[in-house]
Amino acid sequence: MPILIKLKEALDELEYGYSDLNSALNDLNPDWESISSPRDYLNNAECYLTNAKDTLESAIAALEELSDELG
Repeated sequence: MPILIKLKEALDELEYGYSDLNSALNDLNPDWESISSPRDYLNNAECYLTNAKDTLESAIAALEELSDELG
């Protein structure tokens, strides 16, 4: 199912971006508390990426189930 392949590719890209975001958050200077606005943007981005990942995973699981049912 081509759409399923495309969704899995999108999920892979999303996971790479999420990994890079986590690396950036972990590498920030310990006193980054002083820059609360950028920190908030990064935390919000992490939340959006997590939600998008969960949505894609659910869509992929539903399509796989449908594909199995249809044979």
